[in-house]
Amino acid sequence: MSFWDGTNWVADGTTSQLAIEPQASNRRRESRVARWAATGVMVIAAALLILPFGAVSAAPSASSVWIESSSGTRLGGNTVHFGDAFWVGYSTRERQPWAHVVCYANASTTYTATYTDGSIWGMYYSVYPGGPSPQAFVAGQSVDGNWASGGADCRVDLLKFSSGYTRSTVLASTEFMVGS
Repeated sequence: MSFWDGTNWVADGTTSQLAIEPQASNRRRESRVARWAATGVMVIAAALLILPFGAVSAAPSASSVWIESSSGTRLGGNTVHFGDAFWVGYSTRERQPWAHVVCYANASTTYTATYTDGSIWGMYYSVYPGGPSPQAFVAGQSVDGNWASGGADCRVDLLKFSSGYTRSTVLASTEFMVGS
């Protein structure tokens, strides 16, 4: 009877088994080393394939956001006052962005309470052409009337919502102050 030793057929027998065994163990060591080397090459190749994609996803955002007047002029940090209407300007490659403006009380703010996130006022509006609710933000205007007067420290975030509006990603942010 014969058996396959991994490279060729060998006759089965006690004498030939003893003669082959040292060679087989050498081959096992060689094949084990070869397997480890091949595995190492595959791991390095996989890493080289993944790295370019990781670099693309980690690239800095090309989006930006700012506040502007109704005429489209960019406004400085302290040119919006309580009750003023303002728009959100943006630049992004993302489709259908939204803006979220949130304000926090400062020394000049008159307000009733803070919300769970510490804010006193916040609004979401779509900012893309043809969006479901594109309109001007009015600093302090809300249904609950929480923010009664004075200034506030504010931030506008440019957002991308998931298809079901269950998650959002901040594409860009900028801070500004609302004067009294």
